Amino acid sequence: MLNVSSATSNWGKRHLAGLALGVLGIIGAMLPWGRIAFLTVNGTDGDGVITLILSLAFMAAVALNGMGSIKLGWTALACALLGGAIAGIGIDHWADLESLDTRVTDRISISVRVGTGLILTAVVGVTMIAYAAFLSIRLIQAKRQVD
Repeated sequence: MLNVSSATSNWGKRHLAGLALGVLGIIGAMLPWGRIAFLTVNGTDGDGVITLILSLAFMAAVALNGMGSIKLGWTALACALLGGAIAGIGIDHWADLESLDTRVTDRISISVRVGTGLILTAVVGVTMIAYAAFLSIRLIQAKRQVD
């Protein structure tokens, strides 16, 4: 049987920040990723489903660390990989839309815009990498205190 008080004893501000990043990743996946003329494309119409699943995995890694089930080093690694994948997807799609905007507007008058969800996804992905770096620094500090 799981003792709730001991499972939540490791929880701190860094865990809440990590969960908040995951929630922002989920929100970014559901918001519009682009707009071409009068057509809006939401993230969940395409690769946003992947970033949504990766954001849930990010939240799971943070939560499991908070419950003491995963060590900090493994959590930092998981957060870096998941954040990198989310950032990569966001930045790649952002660049594709910017490139499409240049090609389309040179030939015909159609508006191509990057959506707020895509911007949020890219920024959250990069921030998740920074969060992983923060966890790594915490791990290094903890190891130095032991030595």
